[in-house]
Amino acid sequence: MKLLTLFHLLHSDMTTTFLFSNNLQSTLAFPVLITDTTITVASGTGSYFPNPISGQTLPITLVSALNPMVKEIVYCISITGDIFTVTRAQEGTIALDWNKGDFVANLFTAGCARNFVQIPQLGVTGTANNTNTLTIVNGLITNIV
Repeated sequence: MKLLTLFHLLHSDMTTTFLFSNNLQSTLAFPVLITDTTITVASGTGSYFPNPISGQTLPITLVSALNPMVKEIVYCISITGDIFTVTRAQEGTIALDWNKGDFVANLFTAGCARNFVQIPQLGVTGTANNTNTLTIVNGLITNIV
């Protein structure tokens, strides 16, 4: 059986790579207002999160400590110490005010899942005995043989 593993997850604009890490969570060190574009996590926990560089983003879910059904997805574009610079209200969520102690987590989101390349999109057909070659150049599929 042939197994295809893609390590590069592309944002829909085909220029942004999403970053992920296992089970990362912190809390807000300070309240966040609807208009804020930075969030500060608990002291010393910012270093546990992968720091995006140019062309990368870290999906972050903000979750209310009082009501876990209240969430906002933000995209973190840089981290300096415990301060995250974010683009608010992503993937159909709305910007909200957040309280000190609310949760900050790197969770897999539906928007990220929609950006994975799926086998039908590759045009790969055949049986498990066939050998297919997939060529990826700079994150773009250029050839399927």
